[in-house]
Amino acid sequence: MGMRAAALRNARQSRFGTVALLAAGVFGLLVAVSTLLFGITTSARGTGGAAQLGLLSLSWMAGRIGFAAFSGGDPAVPLDLFRTIPVGRRILARSLALLGFADVATVLLGIALAGTVAYGFRRDPVAGLVGILGTALTLIMIGLLGTIVAAAVPVGSRRRQDLGTLLSAAVISGVVVLGTLIQPLLALLADGRPRALVIMVEILPSGWSADATSAAAAGHLAGTLLPLAALAAGCAVLYRWWPYVLDARLLSQATSSRHVRSRSRRRVLPATATGAVICRELRLWIRDPNRAGFLLVAVVVGLGVCVVPLISQGTRVLLPFAGCGTAIIAGAVAGNGYGFDGAAMAVLLDTGAERADVRGRQLAWLLLLGPYALALTVVGGLLGGQPWALPWSYGLLAAILGGAAGVIPLSSVVAPQPLDANGSPGPTWVVKTYASIVLIALSTTPTLAVLIIGRAVGSSLITWLAVAIGVITGTVAIMVLGRLAGSRAVAGGPEIYQALSQAGFRK
Repeated sequence: MGMRAAALRNARQSRFGTVALLAAGVFGLLVAVSTLLFGITTSARGTGGAAQLGLLSLSWMAGRIGFAAFSGGDPAVPLDLFRTIPVGRRILARSLALLGFADVATVLLGIALAGTVAYGFRRDPVAGLVGILGTALTLIMIGLLGTIVAAAVPVGSRRRQDLGTLLSAAVISGVVVLGTLIQPLLALLADGRPRALVIMVEILPSGWSADATSAAAAGHLAGTLLPLAALAAGCAVLYRWWPYVLDARLLSQATSSRHVRSRSRRRVLPATATGAVICRELRLWIRDPNRAGFLLVAVVVGLGVCVVPLISQGTRVLLPFAGCGTAIIAGAVAGNGYGFDGAAMAVLLDTGAERADVRGRQLAWLLLLGPYALALTVVGGLLGGQPWALPWSYGLLAAILGGAAGVIPLSSVVAPQPLDANGSPGPTWVVKTYASIVLIALSTTPTLAVLIIGRAVGSSLITWLAVAIGVITGTVAIMVLGRLAGSRAVAGGPEIYQALSQAGFRK
């Protein structure tokens, strides 16, 4: 605890980082309180309420474990520092396990899971007490599982680390898509349907606390004791397993066996500074695990959110806009390019090609995302069967692609977020991502205004004119914002490099 407190106390944090952390904490608190209020206000009759609480607990559990896999552990207390410390593995494992609970995320998780306690006391005092015990066991299980996942994912070779990053990105994508399905699924669970979903929620460990609480309210002794016993057994197994995971992590050695093959390739991109940057960026977006993971999140979430109404309500209204959603998310997560590069920015400063670097990053992102987003828009428009949505989807997509390509380098040079000790962006990056989403959405304002006017007057000509407006505004955003980013990179390049290199030295 003293080590963590000292690390956090002495960590250098910008004003933006401090504000971002506070904003993220307030947002997490609001979400946790809303989950608690759901347990207070949900219907206390039947088993529908227990199934609903089980689904909410599942979303919190998946989010907590997904974040643990993505972050790779506590950056304030790197596990690799304990390789040579002469402390018994079991003593060290017990101390680190307890340290894992001393986290703000545990407090937020406890508030959210307390909805089961409120649900139990509304039905019966005994059920409320069972809810307290079940919630405590669930909290312990999630904490231990998160600690184990954080230590297990980065272990081994570089290839395995990359696979762990992509796996965590897939988990985060699933959590986000599940979040968009929460409301319709909660409405279905209130009526006890679909039966397969109810059974799944009851079987998963995240729902055992709610199951025991509901059974206690109904006076079923076996239904009360079995889930609690299963939770206790799960906690015991995880606690006994944790020292072996820690031992494997501390004894592991990263190995790398890469074979470089030289092949003659036909040049496609121009032999210029911008062409070289485009080639480099295209490779990094595929090979760098951080970038590939964020790209995977954009691809899965952008498509998944638009498919949600089709699954939950049988409507295809959002299918034509799958490309737009993907482009917005991909643009938001790409706004930390110089933070990903770290101290390698020294090469850019030595060559003096800052403006070419900015243009190359913009064009590489457009080449990577543009065709995919356009294909999604075309296919979604055909499957959606809504002719009115075509000018909306095409016009907004053009504006979004241009706005995102302009925001990406500008946000990267204005507020670069260094990678932490685990090679991942810090928590302030999340706030920066939301800010980028807002900026990209604002770039569609002229196109959206023309679309609304065309719809209001009933003119298809004006509506289709919005496609041209989107292309124009997107092009202007690329040129203007790219020029601003280039000027900022030239003027503030040394300061950006100093901040990124100092962050690397602190690791």
